[in-house]
Amino acid sequence: MTSCRYVLRKGVPEDVPVLFAMIKELAVAQGFDEGAVRVTESELLKDGFSDSKMFNLLMVECHQESGITPAGYAIYFYTYSTFEGKSVYLEDVYIRSEHRRQELGTAIFVTLSKIAETQNCCRIAFSVLDDNVNAKQFYNRLGVITQREWIAQKLDKHGIAVLASKTWVYAVLPTSRDSLSHNGRQCRECRCFLLLESPVCKSFAFAVTTCYSRRKRVSTSAVHVCKSIAFLQCHDTH
Repeated sequence: MTSCRYVLRKGVPEDVPVLFAMIKELAVAQGFDEGAVRVTESELLKDGFSDSKMFNLLMVECHQESGITPAGYAIYFYTYSTFEGKSVYLEDVYIRSEHRRQELGTAIFVTLSKIAETQNCCRIAFSVLDDNVNAKQFYNRLGVITQREWIAQKLDKHGIAVLASKTWVYAVLPTSRDSLSHNGRQCRECRCFLLLESPVCKSFAFAVTTCYSRRKRVSTSAVHVCKSIAFLQCHDTH
């Protein structure tokens, strides 16, 4: 390949079509097919370049006399650590195969580290596939810390839909015994009165109640197993 002058720059909306193509390339490189990429170009445009954008884009280009060729990209966004404060999450870093071994990955991490330092971020976090030996060796050379005590977890789109379809009801403690309606019950363990604050749940398969004197939340789906909580009915406190 003819010698390149590589440029790392901030992404612009016009980069979305080639970004979309490289995301598909990354999916294939990771052992998936292109169908695994369900995001669309219009979503990338909105989520990366609107007033309500969700991510930031860095583009790597190869500049030659014959023209400019996209060589890779990185997508990152800001997250928050309740222990340490603002942080960066690196979602993707990808360099096309013909442009590898040019220290472009290092250039991305150096640039992102400068951004994180400017924004007073406590860390840059990312994930790596367990069988990607080359990537792990590269990260080790950069001084990346492997957090073996943490296991990645996620809810996929189906899991989100299942949970979102459920209704949750919370119990509130009445100010006095006199304010307890006929729909209230007592906690059998401490005799503390419970009162539900929402009338929307007619099936208690997924309702939640709380005995505030014990600061314990118990799912009423387990009512027949947990003997300390009596059966509760819906009640509108408004």
